[in-house]
Order: sequence, then structure tokens, then C-alpha cells
Amino acid sequence: MSDSIKEKAIGGVGWSALDNVLSYGMTFTIGIILARLLSPDDYGLIGLVGIFTAICNCFINAGFSSALIRKKNATLDDYNTVFICNLVMSVVMYGIVYLLAPVVASYFARPELTTLTRVSSLGMIVGALGLVQSTRLTKRIDFKTQTKITIISTIIQGCVGISLAFLGYGVWALVWQGLTAIFLRTILLWGFNHWAYR
Repeated sequence: MSDSIKEKAIGGVGWSALDNVLSYGMTFTIGIILARLLSPDDYGLIGLVGIFTAICNCFINAGFSSALIRKKNATLDDYNTVFICNLVMSVVMYGIVYLLAPVVASYFARPELTTLTRVSSLGMIVGALGLVQSTRLTKRIDFKTQTKITIISTIIQGCVGISLAFLGYGVWALVWQGLTAIFLRTILLWGFNHWAYR
């Protein structure tokens, strides 16, 4: 292993560890504040929505990011293909969730779940726009940039969530907090990267 790769790897591990510590620490602190402002029912509703989006995200990525990271000489065509696949899958999954939202709401006897699910799930499409950008940073072992993105997006989404909860928005504070995090992360990933689909 050459010295430059070794230094990159060591630096990457350090930044990745810092990313995890700061991310979990800030998320924990924000969570404690929100727990005092919101009800368990609010968290229960967003938890139900989270189950569906988590399952859909598995299909959206489908291992393409890992394949790009492993591929030694990934070409522009490879990145373009993965970008389009992620985006198409996210739109398809969103369409399925959109159509099934009333069924889920009816099953749990919570009519508000329809709108909550449809709005929250928009994050899948926005998140898919940043998957290739995140993969490129990981491939370059650039965890420093990813840490900056995480810190900025976590602080701002925390401020949004706490402000909305304080103003009495209830479960919608959690919805907008989540969407803010995804929108910001995607925007910052595009801002810090020099790749664009073409």
C-alpha cells in the first residue's frame, strides 16, 4: 500500500469516526429536546411511515453504490447508469407508496397517515439524487467532506424540527425535519462534488 493511500485510509477512518460520534451525539440531543415537545403518538406515526420508506430505500439503492465503490475504473457511463437507475426506482417506489398510503391509513385507522406517508416519502426521490454523489466521496475516501455535510445538515434539520415542534406542529415537525435533512444533504453533496449527469 503506497503512503498516500495509507494516509488517506487513516484520515478516512478518523473522519468517519468523528462523523459517527458527532452525528449520533447531535441526533441524540435533538431527540431529547423533541421528546419533551412532542407526544409518543407523534413518534408512533412517524415510525410507521419510516418502516415503509426504509424498505423502499433498500430497493432504490439495490447495491449499485457498493458495486460502484468496488469497481476499480468506474466510467462516466457507470455513474450515469446508476444515477438513472436510482432515480427511476425512487419514482416507482414513491408511486407505489403514494397509492398504498390510504390502505395503510385505513389499516391502522389513522386517516392522517395518508398525507403523512405521501409527503414524507418525497424524501426517497430527493435522496436518490444524492446517492451517486455520496458514492463518489466514499470511493475517493473523502470522509472529511461527508462529515461536514452531516454536521451542517444535522444542525439545520435539528433547528427546523425543534422550531416547528415548539410552534405546535406536532408530527409534522418530524416530517419536515426529516425532509430538511434529506434536501440539505442532497444539495450539499452536489455542491461539494464535481460530477453531474450528462
